[in-house]
Amino acid sequence: MSKSSNQLGRNTLNELFGSKIRVKALRFLFRNYPENFSVVELAKRIQEREEAVKKEVRSFLKIGLIKKK
Repeated sequence: MSKSSNQLGRNTLNELFGSKIRVKALRFLFRNYPENFSVVELAKRIQEREEAVKKEVRSFLKIGLIKKK
């Protein structure tokens, strides 16, 4: 996959899912399933602000995509 088509794919995912952080968090969690991560650890691993990641995690919990341990 060329760099430009890879960038196009990322932009499409951002548009589809509504946020860059949501896409990064989902990609990370699915690639590292079934490991468990705290919000702080997830934020560090995807290099995003903890508050923004916490917001996305709350939405994942609300729709049942992830479970709280």
